[in-house]
Amino acid sequence: MHFALMRTGMTTVAGEHSHAIHGFLSKILDVHGLYPQHRVAVAFDLPGATFRTIDQPSYKSKRPSMPTPLRPQIEGMKEACAHFGLSVLTAEGFEADDVIATCVANAREAGVGSVVIVGCDKDLMQLVSEEGAPTRVIMWNDQKKIVVDAAAVSAQFGVRPAQLGDLLALMGDASDNVPGVPGVGPKGAAKLLADYADLESVLQAAASMKPSKRTTALLEFAETARRARALVTLRTDVPLDGAAARGGCFDFANEELLKFLRRWELKSVESKVHKLRRMEMQRQGGTV
Repeated sequence: MHFALMRTGMTTVAGEHSHAIHGFLSKILDVHGLYPQHRVAVAFDLPGATFRTIDQPSYKSKRPSMPTPLRPQIEGMKEACAHFGLSVLTAEGFEADDVIATCVANAREAGVGSVVIVGCDKDLMQLVSEEGAPTRVIMWNDQKKIVVDAAAVSAQFGVRPAQLGDLLALMGDASDNVPGVPGVGPKGAAKLLADYADLESVLQAAASMKPSKRTTALLEFAETARRARALVTLRTDVPLDGAAARGGCFDFANEELLKFLRRWELKSVESKVHKLRRMEMQRQGGTV
């Protein structure tokens, strides 16, 4: 939302940038409209090293640093979520993706019927459930306004969600600076996984494959692929508060929320909140 709205020049009277908070909260309310019965947890990255950067310092090293106008707005987003009644989740040494993966794992273990991951990061597609799974896990890509289920993952990458980490380990992931096996692209990686099911089986079978440049690369870069697999694997053992990991429910009547919105001069968001507050009161048979 920062990059989408930074040209609007939205600021408070005091000159504080507010465009990213405005966009973030608008989208949060949009998601509530799409999935009103779901509890909500919002995961944030923390500054500092993670287990991935400790293991491989080059991981995500090409990413630019956070833009200066965004930094104070991140804290504002966290505060707003708390006022809304939503869980704010972070974990030292882990990425937000790991936090999300742990929440999904907890939901599956608890027998939750439906989980929606809001995002467009392909790494999170590993968490999408197969057809018929007890807990249905899908992604909502707000940028493209599409639902990503197992069929969509297969259509895009040629593999099942559970194989996506193996695919990324074979082909590499330039966006995260994760090396793969030279000469193995998306289609080649998908074909190998169709034939051998998972990364380790592909690497074990390489010695008996027909000699080729690709076979040589699989043999030579086997450990590179294994390290890459560890980097792209989402952790499901992040230490989280159990209640917070289950998410929170929107509280549109919180006066602290209204104070926050006025402090940041987010009039359009405040208007939406008042509308949702009236709708909630009418649903409960009360008065505003």
